[in-house]
Amino acid sequence: MTCYLSHTGLILLLMAIYYFHAGLFKDDEFSCRANFVQHYPDLTLNISLDYHFSGKKGMVSMNGYIVNEPEKIFNRKIYFSYEKNGDIYYLHPEKNVIFPGNNVESKWLEKYEPKFFINSEEDLYLRILEQGDDKRMFIFSTIPTYICHAY
Repeated sequence: MTCYLSHTGLILLLMAIYYFHAGLFKDDEFSCRANFVQHYPDLTLNISLDYHFSGKKGMVSMNGYIVNEPEKIFNRKIYFSYEKNGDIYYLHPEKNVIFPGNNVESKWLEKYEPKFFINSEEDLYLRILEQGDDKRMFIFSTIPTYICHAY
């Protein structure tokens, strides 16, 4: 009887540890999409960003075009690792893939987008605040930049 109770206790302890551990990392996995327009004196960009965070790895797909020159398209996917401290995320790009439909030069895109999206050596610090209803606000520096909706 004692052996049975100790096995049962061990199983319950292991289950508690598993569910506690799973609960810690549950919030660390999410996917979301942000669609927005950026206005500059010389042009307007229409951009879509699809993010996926899971554990300590992530991916963002960046697609867009120049509104006044819609044939100019950017289409990239950035794979990254990340560290999280509260709502602060530190993203380190590992691979930057430029798809065949992309027809804008990286040097040109650097003028308008953070270098993280262009150069595999440029890290990105940002704050991600949960807004409820599966929405998250992405903040670069101190500027709320866009709302990312779960999908």
